[in-house]
Amino acid sequence: MEVLTRATAVDPSKASRNVVTGSRDNFTGYFPSRKNGRLIQYESLLEQRMIRLMEADKHIVEYTDQPKAKEWRDGSYRTRCSTFDFEYIADDGTVTIVEVKPWSRVQKKGLLEEFAFARFELGKQGYNFELWTDRELNAGVRLANAEILSSSDTAFSSDELLIRLRNAIFHFGDRATVAQLRYALDGEARTNFAWWGIARLIARGEFILCTPDAPLDDNAIVSAFRASDSPKGAAG
Repeated sequence: MEVLTRATAVDPSKASRNVVTGSRDNFTGYFPSRKNGRLIQYESLLEQRMIRLMEADKHIVEYTDQPKAKEWRDGSYRTRCSTFDFEYIADDGTVTIVEVKPWSRVQKKGLLEEFAFARFELGKQGYNFELWTDRELNAGVRLANAEILSSSDTAFSSDELLIRLRNAIFHFGDRATVAQLRYALDGEARTNFAWWGIARLIARGEFILCTPDAPLDDNAIVSAFRASDSPKGAAG
């Protein structure tokens, strides 16, 4: 086993504006994105959590921090020019603009109506629009699972272990629990190596987490990815 990290092998952020200046009071920093191969900046803890969700979402092909400003009209027909928090491209080619805000701020400033106009106006330009608050980001186990998957790329490197896991799942009919796979690997069954290997294969898209709303533990069910699972078939 060898420990790997790609934090020093990614390119700088390509954001349209810099939010990590060192002079802000809120939580700012950079996330080394495996999916994008570069640093992604965030200016709040909520934005960092959103990054982890996008990093782990197999349907998101790539995403951008602080994308180029978009023009839209509000309820008073005033033209607004806004730099939203993120923009991502899904595997079906759709582009989604993402705004991340604390729910308390959305309520206090009455932003739901404002974002409804933004969603309508951006829709006419061919964009989807999503508002994410702490209510959605902190709900259930989705974030915890995403943190595991986004961390699995630096946990260890063992091609032999991954090959054994790929072979093991076929003996269970391409579908098994994490516990079944771990114990199928004999010597690794009582260690964390097999568990991290499963997480890495999920992160790569080779295994599919069939229970995304449940914790990624021994009871979680995974299946082997097939070309037919992708909306684009073999090209996906």
